[in-house]
Amino acid sequence: MDKFKSIGNDLIFFIPILHTHMPTSIISLEVEKKMIRALDLLKSFRTLLRTDVAANKFLRELINGTADVRNRINGFMKLSSVKAECLQVLKFLRETFSALNTTDKFVIRSFCLQNACLIFCTASSSAKLCIEEENPLELLVIDEAAQLKKCESTIPLQLSGIRHAILVGDERQLPSMVQSKICPNVEFGRSLFERLVLLGHKKHLLSIQYRMHPSISMFPNREFYDNMISDGPNVKERTYERPFLQGSMYGSYSFINVSYGQEGFDNRHSTKNTVEVAVAADIVARLFKGTSFNLRRQNRRLELVAYHHTRLKYLHLNKNLEKRTTHANSDFSVSVRSVDGFQGGKEDVIIISTVRCNGRGSMGFLSNHQRANVVLTRARHCLWILGNGVTLINSGSVWKKLVVDAKAQGCFYDANDDKNLAQAVGGALVELNQLDILLKPGSFLFSNTRWNHAIRLYTLSQFEFLIDEAIINGKNMNFMRIRRRYIDVVEAFSDHLQRSLPLRNLCAIQRKFSATESDLGIFTVLVEITRASNESNSNPRNGREKEKRVEKVRKFS
Repeated sequence: MDKFKSIGNDLIFFIPILHTHMPTSIISLEVEKKMIRALDLLKSFRTLLRTDVAANKFLRELINGTADVRNRINGFMKLSSVKAECLQVLKFLRETFSALNTTDKFVIRSFCLQNACLIFCTASSSAKLCIEEENPLELLVIDEAAQLKKCESTIPLQLSGIRHAILVGDERQLPSMVQSKICPNVEFGRSLFERLVLLGHKKHLLSIQYRMHPSISMFPNREFYDNMISDGPNVKERTYERPFLQGSMYGSYSFINVSYGQEGFDNRHSTKNTVEVAVAADIVARLFKGTSFNLRRQNRRLELVAYHHTRLKYLHLNKNLEKRTTHANSDFSVSVRSVDGFQGGKEDVIIISTVRCNGRGSMGFLSNHQRANVVLTRARHCLWILGNGVTLINSGSVWKKLVVDAKAQGCFYDANDDKNLAQAVGGALVELNQLDILLKPGSFLFSNTRWNHAIRLYTLSQFEFLIDEAIINGKNMNFMRIRRRYIDVVEAFSDHLQRSLPLRNLCAIQRKFSATESDLGIFTVLVEITRASNESNSNPRNGREKEKRVEKVRKFS
């Protein structure tokens, strides 16, 4: 058994590797069958050795009179038969691969290249093939040719024997990356593919896409490919639509407007948007907790794509994800990448963070058509775009067209309309110490209330509530809970108040604090309006209770 462990297990491991990677020109159908048979015999032999047919144990049972002689003899005969056949097959394979009777990796490498029908390599590593004494190659296929600089494409074109060359790529997506600011001016980064297209060389368009849901492919097809791309039959199937989260906001394609985003810069002067990070992290957390995203235990991949590769932003995002996805789940995969590193990728769900949020409509390299084409065509089932709609419209770029199209298609949503996203936005603004945005008139905190109010934050130590009669018949409701070192608005309740309030139907509830910012701790302003009676106003007791409530409001103000 020990001898088999040292040799047999290695053979079981390496035979499939040889079968997969050996050149097919030297592996005939007979050799392939022998390799499969050898693998089966080795596994059977190992199984028989693990049974209780060992000689010592059989002898002990024979002495004790408990041995089943017939079964033992049959076991030994089967083991002997398997061993003989296995050795015969292995000898045949050794003679077939006699040319590889060496441990020199360069000899083995040369043997594989000389007998290979197909060779896969990068453009730069193809230079090594020029020094190999191999059979001439007739056909060259360069994939992602539009991403190769012209000088890089000439490397494989120098291989001897090349009679045909096929360049596969898309000049409407990202070209090769050139760091120099001078080289692009002389078109150093232009690919051979693009140059041939500009010279009018004939090209063939692959006109059917099999990746994106039709609602995702609609805009890029019209904007970048003049509606020349058709959707494959697989993406048109009803089953291709995956409702990973509930609500129309999380359909196959949507633009989620983050109107309270805060554009800033990190210590490397790269743009960041903490509010969009918080929104993205909340969506990912809900996908992780949801059951539909992991339906049938299929591997699901989620990609977060940002236009600005800021280390601080990504660390912040990953920190938020770590808090929300604490349980390991092998079926849930999340990665964060920039646009430039995502060409050629594809995922089930993609969340795009456009980052930019300013009144000028400044977009930087975000307005590049090729980058927009790449990022908008990577998703299979769901594409959710996070951004500031006003900024993108003011940019006058392709992103303006996208926002306008999203509104026309009914795919434009506001993050504040989703309770979870609104809380994520509020938490991010509190973290950024932007309480003035939360408490100003028209804030999303009060958009769904029946309170007609104005809240002004004069300083960190003063604010004022104005409440009028529009709260009549209001439902029980919570103000959003905001915690910060300086102000903590805990709760405000309204519950079927009287149909008219004194003081000209307007109560001004004001609190002023004279403590300085350094002296302030966490204090609480609790606005409490007593419950109104549903009984008749003619009841004297109710009238007295009403007077008490009015007096309480007056004292509070």
